[in-house]
Amino acid sequence: MTILIFKKGEPQDLSNWRPIALSSVLYKLYAALLADRLAHWALRTGAVSSVQKGFMPFEGCLEHNTVLQECLDLARESGAELTTTWLDLKNAFGSAPHAAIFHLLEQHGLPEHLLEILKDAYTDNTTTVSTSAGATRPIQMASGVKQGDPLSPIIFNLFLEVLVRSLLAVAADFGFKLGDKMIVVLGYADDLVLLARSPEAMQALLNIVGTVASWVGLEFNSKKCATLAMRRSKAVKAVTTIQGQPIKDLQAGDAYQHLGVPTGLYVNQTPEDTIKSMLQDLAAVKDSLLAPWQKLDAVRTFILPQAQFVLQTARIQKTAFQDLDKAIKSAAKQFLHLPDRASNEIIYIPCRQGGANLLPLSELADVGAVQKAFKILTSPDPLVREVGLAGVSRAAARLIGREPSHAELAAYLSGAEFRSRPNSFATMWSAARNATRRLDKKLGGLSWSWSETLQRFALEVAMPGREPNKTVVDAASRSRVSAVLRDGLQHHHLRTLTAKPDQGKVFDACSAQPASNHFLASGHLTRFCDWRFIHRARLGVLPLNGALRIPGRSRACRRCQYADETTAHVLDHCLGQGKSRAWNNRHRSVIGHLLEAMPDHVREHLRVERAVPGTDSALKPDLVLLNAGTKSAAIIDVTCPFENRRQALAVASEAKMTKYAGLQDALRQQGFTCSMGVVAVGALGTWDANNEYALSLLGIPARERRQLRPRIVSDVIRWSRNIYVEHMCGHRQYSSDVVLPELSSN
Repeated sequence: MTILIFKKGEPQDLSNWRPIALSSVLYKLYAALLADRLAHWALRTGAVSSVQKGFMPFEGCLEHNTVLQECLDLARESGAELTTTWLDLKNAFGSAPHAAIFHLLEQHGLPEHLLEILKDAYTDNTTTVSTSAGATRPIQMASGVKQGDPLSPIIFNLFLEVLVRSLLAVAADFGFKLGDKMIVVLGYADDLVLLARSPEAMQALLNIVGTVASWVGLEFNSKKCATLAMRRSKAVKAVTTIQGQPIKDLQAGDAYQHLGVPTGLYVNQTPEDTIKSMLQDLAAVKDSLLAPWQKLDAVRTFILPQAQFVLQTARIQKTAFQDLDKAIKSAAKQFLHLPDRASNEIIYIPCRQGGANLLPLSELADVGAVQKAFKILTSPDPLVREVGLAGVSRAAARLIGREPSHAELAAYLSGAEFRSRPNSFATMWSAARNATRRLDKKLGGLSWSWSETLQRFALEVAMPGREPNKTVVDAASRSRVSAVLRDGLQHHHLRTLTAKPDQGKVFDACSAQPASNHFLASGHLTRFCDWRFIHRARLGVLPLNGALRIPGRSRACRRCQYADETTAHVLDHCLGQGKSRAWNNRHRSVIGHLLEAMPDHVREHLRVERAVPGTDSALKPDLVLLNAGTKSAAIIDVTCPFENRRQALAVASEAKMTKYAGLQDALRQQGFTCSMGVVAVGALGTWDANNEYALSLLGIPARERRQLRPRIVSDVIRWSRNIYVEHMCGHRQYSSDVVLPELSSN
């Protein structure tokens, strides 16, 4: 069965639809295993040339765009002659004759038994096409590879090698010299770029590749091909043809969309269309009926990633993202139900720390610039690595006036000051240098280094306040460079937020444990009204008298006339409007969840909110486990303090320990071994890591704890919201009190 997927352009044009083959799961599994082994064989034997990056384990778009741009930069800087032609094959996947495919696979030296398996997979093949009117009659498949088949990519690459190798064979005669390397062709599946030292040399290459393509039954789409000829840093007219058809001639400012990046001479690579599309999608998300946490997830999942590719591959102006950044920031605050004066950092920090996980695009652009440079200089492909090293050496030499050492290259990329000469030639290396400087200021330390022993570059990323306080990324861990830089930026934003005296104190506590913020990503166990309350409450921007910055306005509590009506006062201290009842319900809701999670065999020895027999103490701990048989006792008490920074929970727990110290001594005098634990949950849902000891005393298994923490956090937030709303409007937000599960008397 074949289905048609629309690509772009006019829907009535059948060529704008991509045919995707649907096969049985069993066949696809077998084909995927076979394709994986073929790919390893091709890499090991060199059956697929290193200049072919399509469907191979390389970052082909980044590497090819960089190599091509380095060639264009060198020609522009030195005035050297360079002719570049972008080629497009017409229906490449669907037009390759099977006989030609098998003949070329045999020439590659593919083992006979594998060749027979592949022939069997393609012999007497038919398919039906799914249409709006139903499936067509069976259609014979006499040529082409099946898109959607796991075997197709590696087979197509091996088939296309005949074109690539016909060009590599004449690289010394017609190619463009970049450093010590001759560059003649760059391939990404059927997207080929040819580079030659002159228009005449380019035509010779086109004649060769056109002839070979005709031999194997392929045809180029000349309307989608283009040629750019450069001489003395200017675009010159060039007349080129492929298979007898004329190719479009590009001039300065004309762009060719190569692997998703506008490429040419003096071309602005800023993705204006992408930015416009992102703004339109953001407006659609804002107007949708999605829940607020779903809207945030839509921005993270579908909107921001649209810019990710160009940030990592193209040269863009950061200012182009200013309006988009403002729009995303405004939308995020709307989704979080925050006023404009709320700290922006809550938008940038991860969900697990209480934020929206939406780093600004201006910062992601800097991350992309550094990541791109680092991945080129640490590429597993020697050609790409050498091209990158030559490029950064030229950029540094222009600045310092001589050939730099490797250590000086690291210093250059780190933003070190040199006695520089005037340098107005912007490159990806100067962009990486400037981005490193900016990130260094935010991260508290970002530098490049060179190891003479290992002969490779590394990035050192500071993480102040963490242990360890530095992360090193080298060639072995190059895939993590973006994640490490993003993590460093989010750590910076969290430190900035928690350093704020008002809006940062709750986040100093609630950012420590992911359980405190379990609802940020999915809204799990969270009412809409709780969502509208919690973010403002944690930042201290609720419309309370003590939080409003209005000259001459009284800061006194509207219920008890206390001098300062703050979030902490309302949720934990105000005695007006009968708050003690709601406080008790919040407290008992935690106890109720603990009781429900406890195993039955532990409950047999449990006393709830009762005095301990055999002692003179009148204290009634929330939970007491007394096992007369084993002479063991455990006291567990619950507290819900306001999160006035992280130490507030520790102080509240210590107060509980002090309160029950005498009771513990009394139990020990009776021969009991006594332990005590405190379950401290902040009034705004902060889970204390030390609660785990109390849960272990209650015998709650680890699996149950994973479900228990979110339930307790969400319930505490729910009751705090009830307390706040009742304080503001005077109307009780609950109809019944919390009733604890009944236990057998002990």
